[in-house]
Amino acid sequence: RLEGWKGLHIIIDMLPSIESVHYIVVGDGPESSALHRRAEQLGVSNRVHFLGMVPHRDLPELLRQADIFVQPSIGEEAFGISIVEAMACGVPVCVSRNGGMTEIVIDGETGLVLPVGDTEAWRIAVQTLLKQPDRMREMGINARARAVQHFTWNANARQLENLFIKRNNLRRHSWIRS
Repeated sequence: RLEGWKGLHIIIDMLPSIESVHYIVVGDGPESSALHRRAEQLGVSNRVHFLGMVPHRDLPELLRQADIFVQPSIGEEAFGISIVEAMACGVPVCVSRNGGMTEIVIDGETGLVLPVGDTEAWRIAVQTLLKQPDRMREMGINARARAVQHFTWNANARQLENLFIKRNNLRRHSWIRS
């Protein structure tokens, strides 16, 4: 959803100082008009592509075409399913240092965790990554591995099963007999 707290304006605001970068925005919501206007005002509307709602089945192909996935949220995010989806597609991710996003992304390994709302920090990070294709590729590989290991249905089922096993073992050993 295109909501103000998602912080998408941060990426649009940094585009004038990063030539040749295109920003693809997927989704729709109340912030859509403001983001369109901001791109126009900054003269980058030809590099900001608003796709609107995209069928879920088409997202993996779209994500695999990205060099970097960005989620510059300025509001608290409990969990970012879109982050995990991008990671599962082998895309390095840049996220804000808040909420559950910091538990998904390993800073410097699967992507970057950046200061909330700091347009300059985001600009430097994106610019630096784009100049390091080998690092981006390695982060993408690590991101995919992390998504598969920790955030799939099978991984969650294994974690839950392990929890039950540990709980049962604790129960068996915690009885005191006299």
